[in-house]
Amino acid sequence: MKYWNNWFFKYLTGNDPLKTISVFGIHFRRIIYPILRRLDEKMSGMKKVVVSMGELPKGPKIYAATHTYSAEDVEFAISTAGESVYLMTNGRLELLYDVEGIAMWLAGVILVDRYDKENRTAALRKAERVLGHGGNILIFPEGVWNMSPNLIVRKLYSGIWKMACSTKAPVIPVATMIYEGTMYISRGKAMDISQYTRDKGLQLLRDELATMKYEIMEKYGKITREELLKGMSPEQYWNKHIEDYIKTQVIYEREEEEKAHYMDRDDIEQQEAFKYREQLIPSLQNERISVGEEGEGRC
Repeated sequence: MKYWNNWFFKYLTGNDPLKTISVFGIHFRRIIYPILRRLDEKMSGMKKVVVSMGELPKGPKIYAATHTYSAEDVEFAISTAGESVYLMTNGRLELLYDVEGIAMWLAGVILVDRYDKENRTAALRKAERVLGHGGNILIFPEGVWNMSPNLIVRKLYSGIWKMACSTKAPVIPVATMIYEGTMYISRGKAMDISQYTRDKGLQLLRDELATMKYEIMEKYGKITREELLKGMSPEQYWNKHIEDYIKTQVIYEREEEEKAHYMDRDDIEQQEAFKYREQLIPSLQNERISVGEEGEGRC
């Protein structure tokens, strides 16, 4: 990313936790959080509906939020936590010129370079330092906006499990959904995923987040399929739906975001599975291979 050359980003993404995370900063952000929370609620252009608020345990916590295709889920997740949190996120150019980005930095942020293994490890050390001094972390373990038309929650990156194991901090699931310009948000009960293996812990957290989102969908998603599609095919509707949201965002690096979601080594996406068809030269030998809709090879 070109933004990493900026001096401010270089400072924030430095690999020494002692230089980028101070005890004073952790306590200072705890003091100013109520002010930032009130300002954020007044400035937000989207209505928020709190669906549920699970009881919070005392002590440091890791908030794990789903990533709706909107920047507002970050603001609302910070607000719904009800206490100061350091946001773990990929670099954001808004920090240079956007009021909301500056407010985010004031609230607390740990920037992560997705493509630098050393920096990713350093980001975990920073998070451990925050938690070790009584602070809290907010992380979006899906890693990117969930723009999948069929996955309620994408597979989760393992960083949150590593963090929970090294600090023994409980994980608080936070689910968000957008319907007609309104953000619906739920804060679940604390989970201890450190007692499980990595795969088991991440699956339990993903299942809980998916359940919470489904409950929001069931309660507030009252529109019918016909009303939703308005004569379009499901694919046409979804593409338009996503494009409309992207247009509302100040910064969105689509190419980078589309390849940044977590995939197991054995996973393969539909587009990749059928990419071979682009190389086919029509002949009698391959004429039985359909080149129609992806995923619908016909004889």
